[in-house]
Amino acid sequence: MSDGERDYQVDPGELRVAGGNVADAVGPADGVDLVTSGENAYGVGDVHAGLARFCATWTIAIGALSARADSAAAALVAAADTYDAQEAEAARSVTSVAGG
Repeated sequence: MSDGERDYQVDPGELRVAGGNVADAVGPADGVDLVTSGENAYGVGDVHAGLARFCATWTIAIGALSARADSAAAALVAAADTYDAQEAEAARSVTSVAGG
């Protein structure tokens, strides 16, 4: 097999499992809320202000990373669906050409 030709073996079931694993991995982060409403939740004065900013920033980052992970999981499942559809179409083509 030349460098331009690769033999990729794809198992759609494995893609679906991988998509589920991504969702499972980031699921616990969905409920994380680092921002609290308590005035002195992180201490007082500058310490409180600095930690509150830090937590607010990471709450936004968690949301963004979670959304990207959800998108990746959906893409893996969609790829599995595409492989299944292509395999079914190929089987129909072979059957119709072979006269069966």
